[in-house]
Amino acid sequence: MKTNNNKTSLLTVYYVVMFIVVCVSFFINDYFYRKSVHNLDLLTFDKCQDTVWVERPAHNRGSTHYDDNKVADTKSYLVENQNGFDDWLYRRKVDPEYHNLGDVAGPYYLYKAANNDTIVIIKDDYVLKFKMPTYDTVSRYSLLKRFTME
Repeated sequence: MKTNNNKTSLLTVYYVVMFIVVCVSFFINDYFYRKSVHNLDLLTFDKCQDTVWVERPAHNRGSTHYDDNKVADTKSYLVENQNGFDDWLYRRKVDPEYHNLGDVAGPYYLYKAANNDTIVIIKDDYVLKFKMPTYDTVSRYSLLKRFTME
């Protein structure tokens, strides 16, 4: 009888320790993520981005990282595709014509005019225009909140 009780108590201790380890790892991951994004420059409506060559964009937590410390919102959605670009990273089953900035693989050129909500990408002789989300069009705009949190 005692061996069964010992096994139960050992399993309980094991589960409690594993729960604590998982919680601590989540807190550590979040701490280092917030520390890494503190110095990033978010591309917003009023900012200008001169033409920059994006070799391999990194997509992380709703953002597209390019040019060392610059970030664009991955929720920027396609509004113009004049030449019929069709080499997307992802295709959605529900709406295959909907694409966002995170669906374009590098390399490409990226630029944006100041006081404009359109990000222009030039990839292999194709010109793609993406509209940046605003506070009114996105229900949860958490990317900006992460940059402003201390």
